Amino acid sequence: MKKRVNFFVSVLLLIMGCFLLNYDRMLEDMARTFTLSKWVFYQYLIIPTACLCAGYLLGQIVLWRGKTALNPIVEKIFRWLLLLLLFLYYALSIVLIADHFFEILPDMVSHRLNNLTLVVSEYFLLGFTLHGLLLSICMDRMLAGRR
Repeated sequence: MKKRVNFFVSVLLLIMGCFLLNYDRMLEDMARTFTLSKWVFYQYLIIPTACLCAGYLLGQIVLWRGKTALNPIVEKIFRWLLLLLLFLYYALSIVLIADHFFEILPDMVSHRLNNLTLVVSEYFLLGFTLHGLLLSICMDRMLAGRR
């Protein structure tokens, strides 16, 4: 199970890296056409996911080189909190992407949620990396089948 998850995260990081290779071209298109369609995907999904996957794989390297373990109760609490934060961020991002194309939220709510999500995704990229690292450490025991 652990090898499959690590393989999936590695492939996801590779895909996000391929998308990030086109980041400069996307910025040029955005400046030329004045549309934010592609930028929304990069800012809300691709860049944070790449940082999260990199942090997860960094955590796997840390676990491989040094046997780090947390108290099982602390590990379980951290795991649920980290997964809850991830779920909230990505759910909010998907709602905001849908709102960008279909305008499903009122303007005031949309602007406030956009500002919140942009602050999180722009200024806390190191936080996404650390989030992935902590998630890797918390998920290690569960994925290995050790209780």
